[in-house]
Amino acid sequence: MNVYQSLKQQQGAELQALGGSQQLQRDKQELQDKVTYLQSSLQKLQSERAEMERVLTRLGKDKSGLRKTLEKVEMERLRVEEEAASAAREKEQLGQELAERQEEVQTLQAQMSQSEHSYAQHLLEVTARHHQELDLETDRLRDTQLQVEQALESREKAHRQRVKCLEEQVMTLKEQLDHETRRQEDERLI
Repeated sequence: MNVYQSLKQQQGAELQALGGSQQLQRDKQELQDKVTYLQSSLQKLQSERAEMERVLTRLGKDKSGLRKTLEKVEMERLRVEEEAASAAREKEQLGQELAERQEEVQTLQAQMSQSEHSYAQHLLEVTARHHQELDLETDRLRDTQLQVEQALESREKAHRQRVKCLEEQVMTLKEQLDHETRRQEDERLI
C-alpha cells in the first residue's frame, strides 16, 4: 500500500515538473520578446541617423545655393566695373554701386564661411554622438542577450537535472513495486 502511495506522489511530482517546464518556456518567450524589442529600438536609432544625414544633405544644398548667389553678385560687380570704365559721367554713381556690391560680396563670403564652419562642426558632433549612442546600444543589447542566454541555459540545466532525478526515483519505485509483487506471488504459491 505504501509503495502505491509513493508511486502516486511521484506521478504528482512529474506533473509539477511538467508545469515548471511550461513556465520555463513562457519565461524564455518573454525574454525573447525583450530581445526583439531592443533590436527594434536599435533599428529606430538607425532610422533617426538616416534622417539626420538627410538633413545634413539639405544643408549642403543650401550651401550650394549660397555659392551660386555669390557668383551672380560677382558677375554683377564685373558688369558694373565695365560700365564705369565706358561711362565716365556715371563714374561716381557706379563707384558707389560697386562699393555696395563689394560689401554684399564680403557679407556673403562671411556668411558662407560661417555656414561651412557650422556645418562641419555640426556634422562632427552629430556623427560622434550617433556613433556613441549606437555603440552603447549595441553593447547593452549584446549584454542583455548574453544574460538571457545564460539564464536560459541555467534554467534548462536545472530542469534536466530535476527530470533525471525524478526518472531515477520512478525507476527505483518501479523496481520496488516489481519486487513486492513477486514476493506476494511467491507467498501465495507457498
